[in-house]
Amino acid sequence: ETLDSIPVDEDGLPSFEALADGDVTNASDRSCPSSPDGSPRTPEPEEPSLLKKLLLA
Repeated sequence: ETLDSIPVDEDGLPSFEALADGDVTNASDRSCPSSPDGSPRTPEPEEPSLLKKLLLA
């Protein structure tokens, strides 16, 4: 599996929601409800570790 296989959203960030069945999206919505699109402006602490796990897998 390559990085090219990870879907990218309109912000140019990998769409981990698609890989995590929405778990990341739900956690982000609860932590940062003020964002207009429902996604946080800054990553949550667990997201970088998820990114590392995906890249190292």
